[in-house]
Amino acid sequence: MEIKSNQIAGIISKNDFKHINLMGTEKTFQHFNRLPKDLKKKIISIQKDIKQNPDEKFSISCKRVPNGDLWVYQIENKNYLSESPVQTQNPMFYQNSQQLEKFQTLDAYKMQMEKIAGLEKEIELMKMETMYKSQLNEKPADDPMKSFSTNIMPMFIPLLEKYIENQTLKNQIKLNESGQKTTIQKQPAKTGFRPIPDINSDRWESYLDYLENLNTQDFETEIKYLSNYKPDHYKIIYDTFLNEEEETEQTEQTENETE
Repeated sequence: MEIKSNQIAGIISKNDFKHINLMGTEKTFQHFNRLPKDLKKKIISIQKDIKQNPDEKFSISCKRVPNGDLWVYQIENKNYLSESPVQTQNPMFYQNSQQLEKFQTLDAYKMQMEKIAGLEKEIELMKMETMYKSQLNEKPADDPMKSFSTNIMPMFIPLLEKYIENQTLKNQIKLNESGQKTTIQKQPAKTGFRPIPDINSDRWESYLDYLENLNTQDFETEIKYLSNYKPDHYKIIYDTFLNEEEETEQTEQTENETE
């Protein structure tokens, strides 16, 4: 799909993209923004590069999550054209960085992902129910109180909280399917993602998503905690989020001084 540079913001908003880059023929002009809050500045930088390089062949790549699927749009770069309606043709779609044999529309992709998400929730609920029932059916040890306090209690409380939360979601899914409307009571806000997952664990990506959705104050609090108690985690988070953001700000400051 070929679009004009001043249609980029409309494409991003319409399809709920959170991360975008700009590719030229032989080099990358703008890398993906790490945080969704930097998206507006990234779009402005991309449009500026396109305008300053009228002979370059550009394309933009868009993602909803950092490691998610990719949509690629070719840029019409004859001139920086005036505002016009967003075209309805479908972009090139990639899944896990591999091009599909048949391109999907965004609506078809959304329906597919919603269906997969629903199935994953059902599977997770089944797992939690099995674990919960297994804990209840365990036979007591010789010293029941000691065994309960040292072995079961640390596992039981978070397990019970998760089970109750999933039961609420399960009921919500059933109500949505029957066409009824209801409001899920919000769970109390938690004070942190604890324990901090290991860098190589399956929960590491979830922790990065958690950080991206924090407000500025909570994000700074979490970074301070990491710097004091998890220096190895802090270094990776710094390189992933803060270092690139500082480089982007320095680059934009240099460009403004040059102009």
